[in-house]
Amino acid sequence: IAMLAPVEAVVGGVTVRIVTNYPFGDNATIHVTGKAAIEVRIPGWAASASIAVNGSKTAPVKNGSLYVVDGTSATRTVIELFLNPTVRVEKGWGRGASNGTSVVGYRSSGATLPSSAEQDWNFALSSAQRAK
Repeated sequence: IAMLAPVEAVVGGVTVRIVTNYPFGDNATIHVTGKAAIEVRIPGWAASASIAVNGSKTAPVKNGSLYVVDGTSATRTVIELFLNPTVRVEKGWGRGASNGTSVVGYRSSGATLPSSAEQDWNFALSSAQRAK
């Protein structure tokens, strides 16, 4: 599970349903019906994230990793992910824009990204798709 969004999908006979208010909420519950090993992406910024499987006690998980849940022996697995975000303040963010060292321009009207061609925006396409 790489994206925390409210969704239900059937993949290889296994039903995965994600219940969440993310990014407006901090938790997600993943319901898996069928036998499958599930990998849950823990965002890099979620340094205090924890997880509970089938009502077990919550356990800390490493941020910036994939947490593997072995659901191969059960027909139903419930994974509760608690992101536990923290607020941090960084000084000097965007400061490089004023001296020309930042690629992103920061102004009171908003941020701008340099773009001179369509190729800047189709990076996710395969080379065959880009050639069209």
